[in-house]
Order: sequence, then C-alpha cells, then structure tokens
Amino acid sequence: MHQIIRHLAVWLLAAIAMSQPALAAYPEKDITFIIPTGPGGTFDAFVRTIGHVMERYLPNKVHVVPLNIPGGNGSKAVGTTFRARPDGYTIQIFDIPGALLPQIANQPPPEYDLRDFTWLGYIGQDPYGMAVNGHSAVKSVEELKGLGRPVKFLSTGAGATSYLATRITSEILGINANFITGYRGANEYVIGAIRGDGDAAVAVLPMLRKYKDSGDLRVIAYLTKQSPDPEVLTAAQLGHPELANLSVIRLIGGPPGLPPDVKAVLEEALLKAMADPETVKATELLGANLDPKGGDEAKAVLLDSIAFYTRYRKYILEDGGAEK
Repeated sequence: MHQIIRHLAVWLLAAIAMSQPALAAYPEKDITFIIPTGPGGTFDAFVRTIGHVMERYLPNKVHVVPLNIPGGNGSKAVGTTFRARPDGYTIQIFDIPGALLPQIANQPPPEYDLRDFTWLGYIGQDPYGMAVNGHSAVKSVEELKGLGRPVKFLSTGAGATSYLATRITSEILGINANFITGYRGANEYVIGAIRGDGDAAVAVLPMLRKYKDSGDLRVIAYLTKQSPDPEVLTAAQLGHPELANLSVIRLIGGPPGLPPDVKAVLEEALLKAMADPETVKATELLGANLDPKGGDEAKAVLLDSIAFYTRYRKYILEDGGAEK
C-alpha cells in the first residue's frame, strides 16, 4: 500500500508540472537551497558557496537562499524537498549514502524514493581511508590483522555513515573487529585514535589528511582506485576494488517532476557555478573533492550507490553489537 501511495504522489506531482506551462521568465523569485544539516560543516559550506556563485549564472537576478533543515539523519530535509512544488524554486544538496539509509532500511518506509527525484548535479565525493596512531608499530592492513586479537575500531555509532563504512570495510577485508562507538562525529573519533582509545579508524581522506601531515596518524590503506602514496595499498591492491565505492558523495537535486526547461536552467547554472574560480578556491580550503558533473551522471552515481549499499542492509538495520 505504501508503494502505491508513493508512486501515486510522484505521478500527481509530474501531472501538475505537465499541466502548467513552463515559466518563460524562470526564475522569477528566490530559489531555496535546502541543507540537510545544521549550520557549519562541509555540506553547509558547499551550499553557501555554490548558491552565492550560482546567482551569477541564472538568467534573471534572484537570490539562492540556503535553508538548514536538520533532523532524522537527513530524512526531514529530503521529505521537505520531495513534497515541494516541482517549479524549480526548491533544490537540495544530498548526502549519499546518508540520505539513502532510511530508504534501504525501509523500517518504516520513507515517503519518498530517491530514484524519483530530479537530479541536477554531482559535486564530487570524498573516499575513505584507514589509519592508525602515528606512533603505532602497525604499518599495513596485514599487520593490523596480525595483532592476534580483535582490532578495536573507533567510530560514531549504528545509523551513521562512518560506522557503516567501518563495518563494511572490516567485513570485506576479513578483519576480526570490535567497535568502540559513542563519538559524536568523525573528528572526535579520529582524535580518539590519536589519543590511543583504540587501534584504528576509518574516515574520509580530507579528515585523515590533516592529521597524517602532522604525523599524528599513519594511513595504512586508501580505499580508492589510486593511492597518493605508493607505499600504501589501495582498495584494488588489497584485493577488494569494491571498497572504492565507499565515499561521502554530494549530489544536488530537486523534487520529482521538474519541467525539462526549468531543469536545464538549474543544471547549467549549477555546472557553471561549480567551475567558477571562487567555488574552486573555497573547495580547496575545505579540503574536499570537487568534480562537477550534470544530472545524468548524478542519477547514475545514485543508482550505483543503491546497488552497493543494499548489499549491506544488515549493518544499516543494526542497533547494537558495538562496544560503548
């Protein structure tokens, strides 16, 4: 019944969009750019930079207004965008896999399916790496596995993307692991690894890089296709290229049923804004990856992510089993 209602809602939104003439003067008013987190952080910074620059490339002079809607691990923001009128005045930045988790868990089923949204752009992604304390005797994944006891991984907790990445990585690599959780974010548990709270941590590379450069951490695996350090193995060199699918991905989309001409205006403005030197410079300061692509590429990345993370639904549903 839920699926029938969801598909009916999508059909109605599309029907409304098709029944109304496209606005020749689009945009005629300010555009709301939804952020699924509170102020501060990478996603917030991305939207405020891209939205500001995007105003230069829209055909009419309007503002792109950031709106923070935190809550429900991002599902509150996604639901707001899903219910918005498909008129081009509401768009959103999406965290993948974060925004996917409620859909894959399906307990309870969310009101939306991300495949139904209108995808406008792909910003880029930050892959993961595995690191140990900079003074640790461990210099490789094999040495970590050879400790002769369960490896203590530090992370946030069940339901968080970093915890999911840690669980998937340890399983694929065949590491006998315990999970020390309860940290409020990636920076906190990475500092815990530096402090010696546990043996290792899995985190996005921009987070690990700043502590690697200071010598506080040693990266022992890059879960990527290519390694910036020839002495550190990649996912493929570890024998598991699928680990390169573990990334924090940033997509931009709007509600289902955006008229094609409105979608085209937004997509063009977004691509130009992401290529603008101001955006490039701001992204470099954030230490995040910028690799702009259009809506079709964004949809393809989404579908690949759904296929990958669905295989690990058991960890998304996990309520416990971690050491507090």
